[in-house]
Amino acid sequence: MPDEHNSKKKSELVFGIVSAVGANLESLQTTLCTHLAAFGYAAIIQRVSKYLKNIEAVKDGLVESPEDARLESYISAGNAIRRLSRRPEFLALYAASEIGRPRSGQKDKSLPNTAHIINSLKRPEEVTQLRSIYGPGFFLLGIYSPQHQRADYLENVKKILPERAIFHIQRDQREEDDPFGQRTRDTFHLADVFIRLDPSDPDRTSAELCRFLDLVFGHPYKTPKEDEQRMFLAYAASLRSGSLARQVGAVITSAKGDVIATGLNDVPAAGGGLYWPGPVDERDHVKGVDSNDERRDKMILEIMERLNPNAERTSQEKEELLLKGREALKGSMVFDITEFGRAVHAEMEALLCAARVGVSPVGGTLYCTTFPCHNCAKHIVAAGIKRVVYIEPYPKSQAEQLHSDSIVVEGDEHVYDDSKVHFEPFVGIGPRRYFDLFSMNLSTGYPVVRKKDGRTIPWDPAVAQPRVPMHPTTYIERELAAAGLELKNAMEETRTNVLEQRKDRHE
Repeated sequence: MPDEHNSKKKSELVFGIVSAVGANLESLQTTLCTHLAAFGYAAIIQRVSKYLKNIEAVKDGLVESPEDARLESYISAGNAIRRLSRRPEFLALYAASEIGRPRSGQKDKSLPNTAHIINSLKRPEEVTQLRSIYGPGFFLLGIYSPQHQRADYLENVKKILPERAIFHIQRDQREEDDPFGQRTRDTFHLADVFIRLDPSDPDRTSAELCRFLDLVFGHPYKTPKEDEQRMFLAYAASLRSGSLARQVGAVITSAKGDVIATGLNDVPAAGGGLYWPGPVDERDHVKGVDSNDERRDKMILEIMERLNPNAERTSQEKEELLLKGREALKGSMVFDITEFGRAVHAEMEALLCAARVGVSPVGGTLYCTTFPCHNCAKHIVAAGIKRVVYIEPYPKSQAEQLHSDSIVVEGDEHVYDDSKVHFEPFVGIGPRRYFDLFSMNLSTGYPVVRKKDGRTIPWDPAVAQPRVPMHPTTYIERELAAAGLELKNAMEETRTNVLEQRKDRHE
């Protein structure tokens, strides 16, 4: 390891947190700060909700109590500032401005041995913005807490009525009708590490945080756990997909844990399996259309024509009617239709792969990058799979509603039922940082050395450097641009829109 990795000055780090409403993050933040101190780091908490108090356009609508009203006002204020600025990533720009504030007037602009913790992020665009500024020195922590525990916290600790607690939880996940609303569900799966927050087992949460930081600081002897390895393989399988909608991968392991099949979502080819690139390729991107979307639009147009009878319509009038129908039916079950797609889903292809090679999946585990749809769920149950592990939620799936007799989705029941198939969210290092944190030589950071003269090399957190250090000459320049010109333009857009709204009210 180069000498600079043993120097006392260590590069800045930025951690973002994404978690659902009702997750008690106070103890988690304390634990994270304690673990960072072991590496010689001072932590600075950047609480996103506090930024709203400094923004003239929205601060007057904020209230501090009771908790029900406070949540309502802060979520609404966050939505409002994104809408007024026309920037879904507005609060990430503000965070960059606050992180850079202590640099003002300093000759050496970097803040060595400092970790910035941003709590919490609610939009995918915020994550994209922070990654574009801080590069691999930014880590997103996805904090998972079962819904029943979050509801219990809101009801019994924060004293919110049960129906209002559920309202806030559902609103936080994804506000369908507001293009600038919260998108926690869409943001969560972008995490670099997924950590379970369980008030009944704080030691587990602490151990997961500690292991993650050990890997961030280049611990040479921390290797992947079973679920991490298999989910990485599922993610790798997903990258072969040419789907026009999303890339999904799946892996099946036997009851003993051996990988027996892989799958991805793409169009099937005669003779078995899926198309590969080459002279014979009949996938959707070659045909130029998603057959499911095409059929859905035909259904919408037929509905609109029956509701608005007219014997003769031009092509342009039909297109306008279709657009009107899409808007009217947005968020309805019509948009949940999946069965007209040509692609085999990843989970189904994994099951078919097992059948083609003659191995049984009974008692095994299926790892998939996205929660299975209801069509795949019934085949998963019928195939004898015992456990399903997923990363990305899939709200269109009706799996739990249709097969509650056979499956349990973690977080919705308190009692473990061994007779059912268990669907549970992934916990561990996410696939997107797998190489950076586990590879000895392929990381974008420094290489890891495990031995010298045939003996293991001791690892000391007090002198350990971040595996992928940030270089001040690059991220500070990007931070200044984001916190300066970009934030200034967003604030100017906000002022303009506020004035226009006031003018419209007076008129």
